[in-house]
Amino acid sequence: MASGTKNRDYTLRSGLTSEGPSHSAILNSFTASACLFLPRAGFFGTIVEYGAERRISKHSVLGATVSVGVPQGVSLKIKLNRASQTYFFPIHLTDQLLPSAVFYATAGPLIFYFAMDRLIIQPYLRAQKEKDLEKQRESCASDTFQKKQEAEAAVRLMQESVRRIIEAEEARMGLIIVNAWYGKFVNDQSRRDERAKVIDVTVPLQCLVKDSKLILTEASKAGLPGFYDPCVGEDKNLKVLYQFRGVLHQVMSADNEALRIPKQSHRIDIDS
Repeated sequence: MASGTKNRDYTLRSGLTSEGPSHSAILNSFTASACLFLPRAGFFGTIVEYGAERRISKHSVLGATVSVGVPQGVSLKIKLNRASQTYFFPIHLTDQLLPSAVFYATAGPLIFYFAMDRLIIQPYLRAQKEKDLEKQRESCASDTFQKKQEAEAAVRLMQESVRRIIEAEEARMGLIIVNAWYGKFVNDQSRRDERAKVIDVTVPLQCLVKDSKLILTEASKAGLPGFYDPCVGEDKNLKVLYQFRGVLHQVMSADNEALRIPKQSHRIDIDS
């Protein structure tokens, strides 16, 4: 019996072993996790194996399997795949079929894994990801600086057009972009050490307003006039505070998400 989330491949196997017929059900998942349930019965006893494995890094997979049987007893087998090498750590707990041994064989590896995942694996993966992003930013630093200068020059050229657009929109109580920010926003309190990396795009967005409407297609907004990518390789959003018919509205859109304003659903309810 197994469970997973995405891109699942189910494999059913049956055959003969020295203990008799065996059947297994395995699910391999694109999310690098798998579960196994393998009952076997034969002339020399009955054994049930269950376990799970999970990819903990690009080249490493950690797994644990519990074997419960008569007369074999209870045993735990830990497996670590590192690149092309595989390491096994068999632990024989008892020759008797004791519920306490089954419980500790099952709960022990889970508690150990979650502790390791929280204290070592996840911090290491975050640090590795940040290191890779830093390398990417360094390699793109000169290109980013050039695009920033081009965006700032484009914004300066837009000033007069934006002034006329604002005057026309104010006369009809149309669409006024009060503030607009593009980049990486940090709201998760568990990641306070991360810095927000955003740029002000109020002027470029106002310049795109036509007949009290702003329409952006499904594409990265870093390519829009007056925009550039302030955080290469990271997820970005566009946050817009705008006024329409004298009422404030606000919306946050993912980088590649289409956006159309104004919308009634963006309206800020002052009374709430």
